[in-house]
Amino acid sequence: MSETGLSRLDLAARRSLVFASALVAVVLDLLPLPSAAPQSAAPLVTLVVVYHWTVHRPDLFTPGSTFLLGLVRDLAGHLPLGLHASSFLLVPALLRRVPRGLLQRSLPLAWLLFFPIVAVVGLWRWLLAALVWMQPVPVRAFLLEALLSWAVYPLIVVLLAPVGRLLPRAGHVPGS
Repeated sequence: MSETGLSRLDLAARRSLVFASALVAVVLDLLPLPSAAPQSAAPLVTLVVVYHWTVHRPDLFTPGSTFLLGLVRDLAGHLPLGLHASSFLLVPALLRRVPRGLLQRSLPLAWLLFFPIVAVVGLWRWLLAALVWMQPVPVRAFLLEALLSWAVYPLIVVLLAPVGRLLPRAGHVPGS
């Protein structure tokens, strides 16, 4: 294989790291973690990863990737199709008017802005769950999940930092 072919393969592999890290988050969300209260709320790690990559690398984590990830999460979790896909698509929609450069340079600001986003997504998921199952669902579990997701954001950012360093520069063109 030529050096150009190898560099293109390397670039493709690096670009796929964003989606691969999101798939790892899906697996983490679905793992049956040991707990004294197995039915207790847990953070939605996938949502944290979706927010992080939407802020930092929207060129590599497009709405199409976000939708596909949501469908994978729904299928893997045996949930109604579209529950997570629509929830995850709220993130880029809510961030549409926010200057990304500001969030990329300030972890505290990005963390602060994640709070209303995770609250809106939590309420959206609650509403969809109530509609799908045709009965009121306790909102407390969804809000607790949102709060836990917000709380783990800094840890997830630290874990994703090495992945971010492996990614190609934004706007990188093969062969340049």
